[in-house]
Amino acid sequence: MTREIEFFVASSGTVSARVYSDEDKVKHLHSTVRPEDESRYFEDMTLWGDIIVFAGIGLGHHIKKALSQLSSHSRIIVIDIFEECIKRTLESWPRSIREKAHAFHAAMAPHELPSLLSGSEQSPSLRLQIVKHPASFHVDPAFYNDALNRITAFVSRQHTPPRRQCRPLLCFGSHFLENELSHALGAVTGEQVQAFHYKKFHDQAAWEQGLQQAIEMASPSYLLSVNMKGFDGNGQLSAITQRRGIPLMVWFVDDPRPILLHQGNFVTPNMIALCWERAYLPFLNQYPFSSAHYLPLAADLEMFNCDFNSNPRYDFAFAGSSMAGRFLADVRAEFLYSQAFEPVIQQVSDRLFEDASINIDAEIMRCARSLHITIPFNDRRNATWLRSLIIHTASMKKRKLLIRTALRRNCRLFGDPEGWQHLFGKNITTHDDIDYAHQLSSVYHDCAVNLNITSCQMPTAVNQRIFDVPLSGSFLLTDRQSSLPEMFETGSEVITYESAGDLLDKFDYYRSHDRERRSIIRNAVTRIRKEHTYSHRLQHIESVLT
Repeated sequence: MTREIEFFVASSGTVSARVYSDEDKVKHLHSTVRPEDESRYFEDMTLWGDIIVFAGIGLGHHIKKALSQLSSHSRIIVIDIFEECIKRTLESWPRSIREKAHAFHAAMAPHELPSLLSGSEQSPSLRLQIVKHPASFHVDPAFYNDALNRITAFVSRQHTPPRRQCRPLLCFGSHFLENELSHALGAVTGEQVQAFHYKKFHDQAAWEQGLQQAIEMASPSYLLSVNMKGFDGNGQLSAITQRRGIPLMVWFVDDPRPILLHQGNFVTPNMIALCWERAYLPFLNQYPFSSAHYLPLAADLEMFNCDFNSNPRYDFAFAGSSMAGRFLADVRAEFLYSQAFEPVIQQVSDRLFEDASINIDAEIMRCARSLHITIPFNDRRNATWLRSLIIHTASMKKRKLLIRTALRRNCRLFGDPEGWQHLFGKNITTHDDIDYAHQLSSVYHDCAVNLNITSCQMPTAVNQRIFDVPLSGSFLLTDRQSSLPEMFETGSEVITYESAGDLLDKFDYYRSHDRERRSIIRNAVTRIRKEHTYSHRLQHIESVLT
């Protein structure tokens, strides 16, 4: 592709630039009004690297303020397609900075690039910082990515210290499981947890700099993300870790299909998928993860750790969402929902409630044909969210039936008061939403028998209550999941119910047999401590990497 650059004076009197291609496309490298104001978007950036690479420089307006932070020992490499951009930019820099800068442009041979780094101080902790100018970078991403890959490979060979075993960098910000993993990492390593706080950055440039700095400071053996939290919308988390040769572990603890709608294009071979539900592994294997593994949930001994309560406030309770009302409305809002689909949604969700192993997509087509209803889309996004709506509708029906039965024994409901009132009317007694990290253990502890109703998005797996309730010193009565016997011994470590009627029979029996309840709780806690903490799961992650 032929490109031509034009320099012109912007409205403010400052020089700007634009690029013309042989496809008659025009890309502006800077503002046509006030290009000098671009530095505002980089005002939070710090220049901390020992080697600083400017990947795309334009006319350097975006980094003028940041240059004052350069330390005396920093090496600078300026990369740009256009040699003239580099010349004009360097001319505007102070001589002391200009003299330490090395340039690379499209007219140079790629093998010349690593030679620009020769003579760098031989240090095992040499830090590489990459600063992108987005407008320049997007003119030819392949050129810049190739250059960055070459530089990163050279620095890694020469200067990167060996990564320590069990030294993960945790993506930390907005998922409850990140707290549990942080506690477990501290217990396993005996050190301060290394975290990338992805929620603290207000724009893409700051996010990329924060990630780079976290990687340089931690020198991690791998990155760990829950549900792809911490990923950006441009695929840079996977690109940066792949460039650095760092494995990226993603632990899915929700249906991965809606998640990968947005992030599936950014899956790279350095990524390993973990999933709390093995039924999703065939789906995950359709993506270019290097591998996909089953990894169940576990227990946080720091958050849940209580003795048996011999004097509970409540006999029977369920803490959780109704999965009704606003919850389902939010799912409907994700796709081209129509009220005309409801007969299909209701019939297929009824089938799913009865049999978790059904093929939902096949059932949708069969049911639509039999009801003479047209589903006017077959794209992945709409199909995924229609499937999700059916799954959550089935979960709502399951919870409605079992909670209606449990209410015959004065079962207390904690959390989601609006949802439960939507199902059972305004007169039902509910308790307010509860904070998972600080209140849930006390709620479980105050109940003699805690009910568990597993969501239909988990056809085989166990949920968090399996571990949290016993560790809160309380008794769990749970529906049967096929993976449960792999983890606990039924009858002595966990008690399951088979139907609504069996639920009441089991509740009546165990509520009146304190000694047996206490024994089952004690056995469950022993098993959890021995095999099912998040420290155990981290050990499994390490084994996957080796």
